[in-house]
Amino acid sequence: MGNAGYDAGVSKREPIERLAWQLKGAPRRKKDAELTALPAILEGRGLMLAIASKLAKRGLDPRDVVVKLVFGERDNLEKCAGWVDFRYGAATPDADDLESYRANALHTPLGYVVLLHDKKNGRLLGHVRALLTAPAAHSCLDRALIAATDLSHERRALKGPLN
Repeated sequence: MGNAGYDAGVSKREPIERLAWQLKGAPRRKKDAELTALPAILEGRGLMLAIASKLAKRGLDPRDVVVKLVFGERDNLEKCAGWVDFRYGAATPDADDLESYRANALHTPLGYVVLLHDKKNGRLLGHVRALLTAPAAHSCLDRALIAATDLSHERRALKGPLN
């Protein structure tokens, strides 16, 4: 005899979908993590590597995770200024991080959009991890999540499984 809720629903899901729900359940921030661009970039790369290792432990492809760090305008957090992608197996991660810093040094890091590619069902599972608690920052992050999970756009931009 096991957990009835687990047996009824979660156990029937794909492993990547179960991991996506686990990651989505991460505790929300109660206060702002006021990071500048470079620490936020380093934290984003670390987050991507941590999730990739969880995928690998479950026998899934670690290249199926993408973490996007979303930046907002310094004086208007509701206006997205762009994002930086962190992908597993990048050829030059340190150089990429420095270039991303140069491009976004004057912007405010708002948070991360975490995407997992469910190859079996052909969809992207995503959630947001905010760095700031301001409603304007959440609005920008929600729009970035919607844009990132638009598969018609992602399929054109990607060659293969998110890499």
